[in-house]
Amino acid sequence: MTTENKTFCVLPWIHFAIKPDGLSKPCCRFQTWDAGNGVSEEQRNWHELDHNIVGTQAVVNSNQFEEIRQVMLKGKKVSGCWKCYKEEEHAGYSMRTAYNEMYPAIDVNKPALKYLEVSFGNYCNLSCRTCNSGLSTTWYDDDKKLEGVYDTVEAFPKIIDIPFSWNTEDFNSIEEIKFVGGEPMLNPNFPKFLETVLATGRGKDITLIIFSNTSWFPKDKTIELLKKFKKVYIWMSIDSYGSRNDYIRNKSQWSVVDSCAQKWLDLEKDTGTIGTVLTPTLNFLNIFSIDKLIDWWLDNRKKRNLNFLSRHSIDERYNGGDIVFSSVYHPEEYSLKNVPNKKELINKFKHKQALSIKGCDKNEVFVISRMYSKIIRMLHKDLDADVDLIPIIQHTKDLDLLRSQDFKTTLPEVYRVIKQELQKNNLSYEEINGRLDA
Repeated sequence: MTTENKTFCVLPWIHFAIKPDGLSKPCCRFQTWDAGNGVSEEQRNWHELDHNIVGTQAVVNSNQFEEIRQVMLKGKKVSGCWKCYKEEEHAGYSMRTAYNEMYPAIDVNKPALKYLEVSFGNYCNLSCRTCNSGLSTTWYDDDKKLEGVYDTVEAFPKIIDIPFSWNTEDFNSIEEIKFVGGEPMLNPNFPKFLETVLATGRGKDITLIIFSNTSWFPKDKTIELLKKFKKVYIWMSIDSYGSRNDYIRNKSQWSVVDSCAQKWLDLEKDTGTIGTVLTPTLNFLNIFSIDKLIDWWLDNRKKRNLNFLSRHSIDERYNGGDIVFSSVYHPEEYSLKNVPNKKELINKFKHKQALSIKGCDKNEVFVISRMYSKIIRMLHKDLDADVDLIPIIQHTKDLDLLRSQDFKTTLPEVYRVIKQELQKNNLSYEEINGRLDA
């Protein structure tokens, strides 16, 4: 069915994702709202599926999920799945195709929760430039000041004290749990959740994927709980190296980030059950220096003789030691499509790719080549896109003002590119004001 039916996705049968506000949906990419692009799932009343109120089984057996399943079985498109459809048109693959491969055999007559995405609200200690108050409480004050100044900015409420609505029977068939934030491990519900899952006696059957901003390391008690699971992958959200990371991921301190990363890498070496994955979000601010972060990652793994896994298998759904890049879509100002002279960057990364694989073993060559090839493909995607630097300059200056930061000093390589591009139109960075100055 998965090869012949171009709309079938296994996820509505085996999975759901919980947003920070408790609302549930078929996956993290599924769009339940009308964003003004002609796509709307609002007629299915997704707002009724608050997991904090209705619980796990009510979500799995809901009319909303069953309607989605029936539409897919008929080979029809589901409006909320448009992101995967669009990605498949351009790249030939998507999250839909990936999970169909991961779970090739399911009973379409009997939904069973095998994979779960959990969020414990939006508490986060950082306010990254590519995020917002919907996913970080630390963004709230800035978003309140920018709301109304930017049409796309909305100050979302802080969601911290959410009820704990989990029972051991929710995990009878679970194989994989992903934790997203805010910063999930800072929430007191995180260890409580782990204890509830382990009370099933199925810990050694379950893999955990934990997204962390790597600005905080959990207590020993939590680490001991993590060791009781089959596998634990720490997906470290680090966007750049050194002070550049602190600028992009506001309120982070590189010395702390580096220390936390070293501890996770040591645990990977010592335990055999904990693995690490680096997950930078590529954007206008880090694309010119992302190779420095890659070098830092490779050096730290090599000095510990940590492997680079190069293939998926049934039990290894994620590659320890890998780098998984995502691209910024919001705020749109920081999108890669606005990067000028992409061909020069592509040539730079091709050269860096060739240098990096010299003297590496077979698995390292595969992983390193894939890292740079992914960056190059992402730049090629919008190679001929029109470049508009005014919005990113305005947004950057406004956040610099609110956060007492200095773009020109911290990211000189990005400033040079912007300066050169503006000179083509007889403009300068200094003469463009932020919107808060207007």
